[in-house]
Formats: sequence, structure tokens, C-alpha cells
Amino acid sequence: MRELQKELNNNSDTGFYSYIERDYIKSYYQKRKRKRIFISAGVIGILTLLWNSYAIYTWINPIYYSITGKTLPVIHKALDVQGKKHREIAEYLQSLKPGGDIHDKNLNYAIMNLNEVLQKQTDTSGYFADIAGYSEDVKQSILMVESITPPAEMREYHGMMLERLALCKDIFDEILRISNMNNENDINNCIQEIKSLINRYNETGKHSTQEMINVFESVNMRYEFENGKIKYWWNR
Repeated sequence: MRELQKELNNNSDTGFYSYIERDYIKSYYQKRKRKRIFISAGVIGILTLLWNSYAIYTWINPIYYSITGKTLPVIHKALDVQGKKHREIAEYLQSLKPGGDIHDKNLNYAIMNLNEVLQKQTDTSGYFADIAGYSEDVKQSILMVESITPPAEMREYHGMMLERLALCKDIFDEILRISNMNNENDINNCIQEIKSLINRYNETGKHSTQEMINVFESVNMRYEFENGKIKYWWNR
């Protein structure tokens, strides 16, 4: 018995293979203790990195600016990247704005005067000539928008704009169809289709507005609502 105990004592440092730890260890407790120390060290390292970044922004950068009159290069570079992104988005939106405003104005005119045209209370030939011109204008806008490559953040919005323009053209084209109709049922069916297209047009407008807001917030771009429209700012 004494010889067996002596042999066990002599072999106490040799350890054994653990299939859980996938290593040759002396005990589970010792291995796990080392792992906890390693994890704690990793957390401390991350917290230290975050604190250093915060210190650079709130403490070192103001001192650097007071001496040189410039932003710390690493922060300046980050701001430049953000400013460039804001400019790309703003310039893209500005390229779409003129056409969009005109089409909305023309569409409003077409809808507001359609009832009088149907009752022949106004010059129908002049009205339908205007609508034909509006339809061609939208067609040209579609071709223009299709030729634009939007910023990555605006791709979904870009698709919504193309869909909205297509719906706008469909409305004008449906109105033009009425000019060749004499049957009251055909006219009523066409009017119902126009109403459906207008609803889809308005819904797409709401979704595109929300998408624009989502993009502004994702890139930290300042915006606000003014007179029912979105106003936004960027560094030129």
C-alpha cells in the first residue's frame, strides 16, 4: 500500500490528456483558471483601447488644436471621410430635385383639371397637349436618372425614384387615353386606374422620404422637416 501511494505521489505532476480541453494538463481546475485570466485580460485590453480613443478625442485633440489650429490628423481624416460622404449624398439629391419638383407640379395640374376636361368645361385639346408634353418630360427624366450612379447608401432610394417616375408617366399616359374614348364605361375604368396609380405614386413618395431619412441618420447627416419637405445640410 505504501509503495502504491509513493508511486502515485511521484506521478502527480505528470498530468493527463483532456478531450474537453484538447490538451495534456495536470488538472481541469488549473486549466480553467488560466482561461479565465486570459479572458479578463482581453476585456481589459478592449476597455483600454476604447478609453485611449476617447482620450484622444476629448483631451489630446483640443490641446493639439489650441497649439496648431488644426484638428488631430486621425480625427481630421475621419471627419473628411464623413464630409465627403455627405457631399456625395447631397450632390446626388440635388441632381434629382429640379425634375422632381416640376413633375409634381405638372401632375397636380393634370389631376386638378381632369374633372373639368371630362365635363368639357375647359379647352380639352390644349389640356391633352399639355399632358402629352408632361409625359415626354418624365420619359426624359427617367433616362437621366437611369444614367446616374448613386452613392452606395442611396441605391434603394434611387430605385424608388425610378419607380415613382414610371408611375408618374403611367398617370399621364392613362389621362391621354381618355382623349380617344367616347364610351362612358371605358372612361370610368380609366379613371379608376388613374386613382390606383395616384395612390401607388403617393405611397412610393412616403417610402422614399422615409428611406432618405434612414440614410441621413445612418451617415449622421443633419436634416429637418420644413413646410412638409426635408431640409438637409452638408459641407460644400
